[in-house]
Amino acid sequence: HKYKFDVKMTCGGCSGAVNRVLKKAQDNGDGVSEYDVNLEKQEVLVTGTIPYDALLEKIKKTGKEVSLLSTPASVSIPTLVRFALVKHSSRMLAYLLMIN
Repeated sequence: HKYKFDVKMTCGGCSGAVNRVLKKAQDNGDGVSEYDVNLEKQEVLVTGTIPYDALLEKIKKTGKEVSLLSTPASVSIPTLVRFALVKHSSRMLAYLLMIN
């Protein structure tokens, strides 16, 4: 799976926190095969077999605001709708209703 998240990061400490949780997940064999944390773009790219919900929770543990930018087709529409409702993302919800 390939995931792309928008993560609000304002400094090297912020991106470092995200790097640490992803590195730990990779080292522990949690299904993260590679990742890239881009402070300038405020973007996190992750490739691996880790389930979406588990990955989202790991990134959220850093305390950073996280929004999904793209996801593999294997993530169910109900999961994405639940994410949109929790994040109050009407744009994401409208898109999901349009494609379903």
